[in-house]
Amino acid sequence: MKKTIALIVGVMISLSTNAQETLIYKVSSECIKNVFAEPDREDDSWQVVIELNESEAINFNNFTQNNLGKIFALANGTGHLINLPPSRIYSAFGSKFRAAGFKSENQATSTISLLMQGGGNCGQSNT
Repeated sequence: MKKTIALIVGVMISLSTNAQETLIYKVSSECIKNVFAEPDREDDSWQVVIELNESEAINFNNFTQNNLGKIFALANGTGHLINLPPSRIYSAFGSKFRAAGFKSENQATSTISLLMQGGGNCGQSNT
């Protein structure tokens, strides 16, 4: 069973209920060019828009391109998962993407705070 949870650069990703290894991709404040919360125009939910800096956008694009069909989750730079369930990668992502489906502005801004705290590294986590 799959439930659509987010729209990432125009591509739907789905919550996976299948047992499969989950890849973790860390995004720290050092690799974020811009991040903000905004209301979703299609319903009453909120979304977080993340824009990566140029070098990290290339790394993230390569990660998603090389892992099509696999399950991944986003974490902050110290490895703490942000408030999104793991999702399947259906296409390569660019520098700017949206994580949608937050029930409130507070939930979306809390996710931004978690994403921006602690510094750390960007890129695929080996743990």
